[in-house]
Amino acid sequence: MGLAMVLTAAAPVSAHGRFPETHGVTFHPSDPLVIVTGSTFGPVITTDGGETWRWACEAALMLNPLEDPSYVLMDDGSLLASGFGGLQRGTPSLCTFSEPDTDVGFAITDVVRSPLDPMTAYAPTSAGGTAVNRVFRTTDGGASWDPTSDPIEQILFESLLVGSGDELYLSGIYPVTADRAEPEPFIHRSRDAGATWERFEFAPFAMDDRTLLLLAVDPNDPDHLFAQVLPDYAADREEVLVRSTDGGETWTEAGRHRRIGDVLFAPDGTIFLGTEWVAMPSDPTMPSEAYPHGLHRSDDGGETFTVVRDDIDIGCLGWHEGQLWACADNYRDGFLLGYSDDEGATFEPSLVLSEMAGPVECDPSEGTPVACVVRDEDIIRDFEVGATTDDPGGCQCATGSSDAPFGAAFLLVGLALTIRRRSL
Repeated sequence: MGLAMVLTAAAPVSAHGRFPETHGVTFHPSDPLVIVTGSTFGPVITTDGGETWRWACEAALMLNPLEDPSYVLMDDGSLLASGFGGLQRGTPSLCTFSEPDTDVGFAITDVVRSPLDPMTAYAPTSAGGTAVNRVFRTTDGGASWDPTSDPIEQILFESLLVGSGDELYLSGIYPVTADRAEPEPFIHRSRDAGATWERFEFAPFAMDDRTLLLLAVDPNDPDHLFAQVLPDYAADREEVLVRSTDGGETWTEAGRHRRIGDVLFAPDGTIFLGTEWVAMPSDPTMPSEAYPHGLHRSDDGGETFTVVRDDIDIGCLGWHEGQLWACADNYRDGFLLGYSDDEGATFEPSLVLSEMAGPVECDPSEGTPVACVVRDEDIIRDFEVGATTDDPGGCQCATGSSDAPFGAAFLLVGLALTIRRRSL
């Protein structure tokens, strides 16, 4: 996002942090009323099916303010979150977060719930230097974790997918070294829940590509995958959607888009693709135009996509209770998270900034201490939500004193440096 776009987009808020966006949605496996979406100001939860939304500030999870972690709800209501500092597990109220009993390590790039067991999830480490990385698994909702195998490689992993059987997929890149002139992307595949791994080179990769991120696996065919290839920041060109039908061994191009938001396999076999609004070129000194974006669908297994909507910003997708859910832009589209009963032709807003109820409501005995007061007051003021600054209430789980450097200058610096989890 260029500086000119930052200034334009930031106008509706007085700005004490990053521009408000959502970046994923997770649904409770057995309670359809509980939904959590990740946002640039922390996880946001509803326990009444989307009628009321409350947030827990990111500091409660020991997150870097520029991180966009993966979140996943487990069957006992726990919320798991990935992060550079390590895994975090929140109570169902989102009032207390703690590290798991097991030392999983740091630099967790993803966390994914198993489709077979709602108390099982997987998370890869991606520590650099001399660290060796592996995949960890929990079977008790995130309280404890064990490695699925011996360390895999002394490299960095980017993303993880879990198939409908025992399939696991990892993406990553061998960086340029004195002995390696070009980055080497790869896919690791396991067909035994991570006990053993195969590695496949990823061929459709250009010199100025920097990241390969897995997006979705077909629940009815675990060999059918989608991923995205992100170019180097300086390349100023489209992201590439790629598709595999042989479990990651070979890939073909499935389209180019300025920014790919998400891919979703619907229960009936329809594939949805969301793309996001962005100006091109990104150089703020050059004239820019909005690049095509919106919601697309495929009815032929991903061979072709047609446009459903070209007037909405889709950053994430989910399927829940027969509805298509999507992250959107609050200021351009009127909501941060909404749902569709007609496969994306229209959307009903669910999460709207100004309609949030306030911070999560916590019992004084719960574990997160008084630190979020400043952050909560900033959100209440900036997003004009229903709570009042006289009684910020809620979890009080944030970061600092009223003298903390949350000015407009911090907004611009933060926005300029913002890197989504998928771009690490």
